[in-house]
Amino acid sequence: MYWYYGKAGLVANIALAVNVIFIFGSLASFGAVLTLAGIAGIVLTIGTAVDANILIFERIREELARGVSTEDSINTGFKKALPSIIDANVTHLLVAIILKVFGTGEVESFATTLIIGIFTSLFSAIIISKLVITSWLKKGKEITFHTKMSEGLFQNFHFDWVGKRKYFYMFSISATIVGVIAVSTMGLKQSVEFTGGRMMSVKFEQKADIEGIRKELSKVLIEKGEIASIDLKTKSNDFNVEIVTNYKLKDDGATDEVNAKIKQGLDACKAKMGGYQVTNTRSISASISNELWSSSAVAIFFSLLAIFAYILIRFGHWQYSIGAIVGLAHDAFFVITIFSLLHGVLPFSLDHEIINRSLNTTLSRTFNTSMILFVVVLIMFIFGGPAIKGFLFALLVGVVIGTYSSLCVATPILIDFSKKLKK
Repeated sequence: MYWYYGKAGLVANIALAVNVIFIFGSLASFGAVLTLAGIAGIVLTIGTAVDANILIFERIREELARGVSTEDSINTGFKKALPSIIDANVTHLLVAIILKVFGTGEVESFATTLIIGIFTSLFSAIIISKLVITSWLKKGKEITFHTKMSEGLFQNFHFDWVGKRKYFYMFSISATIVGVIAVSTMGLKQSVEFTGGRMMSVKFEQKADIEGIRKELSKVLIEKGEIASIDLKTKSNDFNVEIVTNYKLKDDGATDEVNAKIKQGLDACKAKMGGYQVTNTRSISASISNELWSSSAVAIFFSLLAIFAYILIRFGHWQYSIGAIVGLAHDAFFVITIFSLLHGVLPFSLDHEIINRSLNTTLSRTFNTSMILFVVVLIMFIFGGPAIKGFLFALLVGVVIGTYSSLCVATPILIDFSKKLKK
């Protein structure tokens, strides 16, 4: 953030570092186990913390642009940004709690980390950032909220977002139609959690290399030219591995063949991990998968309901809630569309003027929040293991389309559903 916000960006980085320390400390205190899903929760928490800092810094920049003193601008900026920060984090918290209640396994782990991260990010962004900034000011140090590169960037930007909403509608409707066709004809590759499958527990003589095992199993667990879903987890220690796959799922008599294929892949790992011993094998009932589908649907429903209710209570107009919910549904279905299209390809009025001015004014914070989160997720996507690439790819697509829908879908729908804005 330094390249855009100057010394204030360094403060944000300090707050982010403190936030991450708080998260790991809290996880250790509660005895929680850190999983890949938990790491994803931490990434999303970092994005939330960055969002809060950007809201604060943009408010401060607005005050500075009006000629207000630095000290007064900082106090006003923190005060004005607080309602927006609270709104964002309350909606995140509501969804995280619902995921915690209805989720199981990795989903519950993700929700736990996210809940902890929401509180720590609020503390670090609001308290730690202000303490550092005010401390620097008291010591007579200069604090800047822009660099030569970013000064004036996104300022005096005038684009008729509202007037062009018909074009945005056309794009979104077209994308939705493509998505319906893609999902209907091409479908989605479902993981073992949603399909059921067969499980084998294995104990290695040496420390297990999860990605190495996945690579060898991917060579043998191929059905109709497509790699089967493979889920790998270490149990108790780094020597015990649980392998779950939906290879030959529909063939009830293929258990011996599936076990033989898994052993074939494991034999290829002996040179690196030594010998192994199969300690347990069993089948995962499809009924468990059906329960997961049901709990997922319930979690989504209550999440949308909670967001709708909060926005309605907060702003007093159902049109705001409709705009937000349609925007969320648009984003979710767009991500599903991308996954379906790439299935098999991836390895894993006056008020009109006010709204336009608001969108153009907030374009800087919208762009910066999305860009920073996108870069963080992109780095994890590039260097992370295959087990989490699918989730990270969904986040990457979601960040991009979420930015688009915030500007081009949610707000236009607010306008078109509101009679007052048309008068």
